[in-house]
Amino acid sequence: MYNTYVRDSDFNEGGNNMKVTIELDARDYRNAAWSGARDTCEDLTDEEIQMILNILEDAYSESEMTLTELNDFFWFERDTIAGWLGYDSYEELMNR
Repeated sequence: MYNTYVRDSDFNEGGNNMKVTIELDARDYRNAAWSGARDTCEDLTDEEIQMILNILEDAYSESEMTLTELNDFFWFERDTIAGWLGYDSYEELMNR
């Protein structure tokens, strides 16, 4: 299953913004993540990443999530991710 996200763009010529929409599955996102989000992905299975992507897609069904927002979520919301996966904390997830 693929989830759709807006790719951030630095293209802004003459006040016109370019928006690129991409579809990612868990494996694609694992390869696209950077910094702390990449570290989070190292602790998760592809199935767990896909579950989080599906939850986020439902939560953002009325709006769009950028790749930066997605990356920041995986980087800074580790306890939320752990909770959605049935753990009390991210530390518990890591020690499974």
